[in-house]
Amino acid sequence: MRQGKITRRGFALADFLTGTMIFAGALVGFTTLTSSKFEMIHQASSEQVVKGQLESSLDLLRRDGLPAKPDLSKTDRDGYQWVAERKLKLRGLEAATETTSVRPLVHFDAAGRRLIETEVYEVQVKLTWQGGQRSLSGALPQGGSK
Repeated sequence: MRQGKITRRGFALADFLTGTMIFAGALVGFTTLTSSKFEMIHQASSEQVVKGQLESSLDLLRRDGLPAKPDLSKTDRDGYQWVAERKLKLRGLEAATETTSVRPLVHFDAAGRRLIETEVYEVQVKLTWQGGQRSLSGALPQGGSK
């Protein structure tokens, strides 16, 4: 009779330990998923802030024109010529740098010939921060907005 009680006590302890390990595993999984979810929400929020800033800057350039003449000595590998740069503090991001660059607008005719537009710039606004880099481009008349 005494032997049966020891077995039951051992079974109860093993059952308790097994349940505790299952609960701990579920808790770790829940914590991991929750932190991952909040990280993704923060990243999506940051992307939305960046996109809004880029669109706002491009609209400002369309309305007011370029802040300076393109610097022909500062041309990147894509043919963009540096125009201006400014430091920004955006909500939810660290310090960011916004760079404005332009290049002549290039398009192709029906025969596939490459044509360079002389009256329109392709403007690129690029935002760089510690977490990444995004850019947005559009067309702008070379003389500014009309």
